[in-house]
Amino acid sequence: MSTKILDHIVHLTPPGSIAKTIESWEKLGFKVTPGGTHADGLTENALVILADTTYLELISFTHEPTYYTPGSSERAARDAHAWAGKVPGWIDFALLGFGTSNPAPKSYNLSSATPSTKTLEEQVFDLSDLINARAAREGSGAVYTPTRLTLSVTGGVSFRSSVEMSHNGNLENDPIIKVPVSRTSTTHPNTSRSVAYLRLHAPATVYPDITKQIMSVIGVPPTVASPTESSWELQAPKHPDAILDYSIPRHNIPAAPRLVLSSTEPHSDESIAETGRGVIEIAFWVEEGNEKEDKTPYGKIVWLAGK
Repeated sequence: MSTKILDHIVHLTPPGSIAKTIESWEKLGFKVTPGGTHADGLTENALVILADTTYLELISFTHEPTYYTPGSSERAARDAHAWAGKVPGWIDFALLGFGTSNPAPKSYNLSSATPSTKTLEEQVFDLSDLINARAAREGSGAVYTPTRLTLSVTGGVSFRSSVEMSHNGNLENDPIIKVPVSRTSTTHPNTSRSVAYLRLHAPATVYPDITKQIMSVIGVPPTVASPTESSWELQAPKHPDAILDYSIPRHNIPAAPRLVLSSTEPHSDESIAETGRGVIEIAFWVEEGNEKEDKTPYGKIVWLAGK
């Protein structure tokens, strides 16, 4: 049961700004697919869909909280929304998970006198149970609800980005595609094909804690680890139609995305201080000759030549 397949990344902008956000991302060379207003009427979105079906969700609230009548059910819903307390920027990334919808017994005993020869992944089939069992075994302190994990640390440090697990049944070899995938929607003027890496920043004081919690989520130690930076290799979706540009031989498809956690700032960027800790940089694989760097008001974007 893999819990390290990159599904999507969420980028929040100020209320009522979705049209401006679409324009900004189109200027960066991305094909933006219009989304719409969500069922609750509180948020609206647009999508940047990549050739491997990983996607960016560009989201904003439709209105400021003050738009709603104080004491009304609409205002209560707006104030209680999962993103209500988030500062604009990369606020969430989702890993695609597979397993049954029937949770394993909550009394799963990690200290059994007769330990099983099976791995946790073979014994626990509910995603939140699996990650919580890993956390208990490793003492990472991660706590995962059935839908979302917030990376939580002590010392009053704000960690902007949360981690979500998108449940996708038992279809690990043929996952459901949830976005409108076509050659048109996944062909970008800047030639972006897939995510090369996500870079998260955590203060040095909590870097060890966040490292352990990410290990509990992903299920493996970092492939590269140092006192200031750790890196994990994720997986891209395995859908047979994931790579839509069939002119690209499969052996030339860029490497799998990486998740990088740093305790030192890789570049001077005021947005790190302004928006709290979390995802501060995203890199995309592009065709040779299209490499560059840029930034939005909320973080850095890098384009790397595909291998």
